[in-house]
Amino acid sequence: MQSATGAYEPVATAVSTGDRVAPKATWQVLYRQLQRRRDEIIHEIRTYPPPIPACDVQFNYLLEQRTNVLREIKALERIDVEDSSALQGFVSASAFC
Repeated sequence: MQSATGAYEPVATAVSTGDRVAPKATWQVLYRQLQRRRDEIIHEIRTYPPPIPACDVQFNYLLEQRTNVLREIKALERIDVEDSSALQGFVSASAFC
């Protein structure tokens, strides 16, 4: 989740610290976070200034990030919302959580 300073902070601290939180609630928070990040990346791509985006390293990085966040959303969708150990593994491996 993005803080007031613009930095991204993990939202799944309950999962990573072992606090007792309903797995479904954690899953929903993770899913919303990934969707927000996806939307931010897509917005950056849409508003990226010309010219020649294919030759621009930052633009290519945004395209890569979009692919990665979509991949993580699909991976999260495959996790049982009640499986807390799978959610913890997901958070540990995620580049966006």
